[in-house]
Amino acid sequence: MALAMRIIETVAWIHVVDRRVLMVRARGRPVFFMPGGKPEPGEDDETALRRELQEEVAVDVVPGSLRFVCAVEAPAFGHTDTLVRMRAYAADVVGAPRPSGEIDLLRFVGSADLDVCPPAGRLVVEHLVAAGAID
Repeated sequence: MALAMRIIETVAWIHVVDRRVLMVRARGRPVFFMPGGKPEPGEDDETALRRELQEEVAVDVVPGSLRFVCAVEAPAFGHTDTLVRMRAYAADVVGAPRPSGEIDLLRFVGSADLDVCPPAGRLVVEHLVAAGAID
């Protein structure tokens, strides 16, 4: 009998500068993730993304500025029984991203950097490359 897969719903921010997309590394983690995270009970995607971006990269999302980019589903990094279902959005923000909270490093990545991305992050990077948004 196969075990049921656990599904983690997440939201992520797509922030492209100079044809590269922002990713963040949490302290003690070996890979870079898209800024964002899991919505709390009762939160819509915009509310969750606003909270997560303030915690992780110290920026404020301009209300009403979310623009859907893509949705991906991939195995969760480091887990064999968990899938990440990520909805990725572009959004206007106030402030410049900087490491905050559990984040110790920001990095702008492109197609040559897939080795530092977890599975869901790789899929988003590949989507952005195919769309011509990043190199």
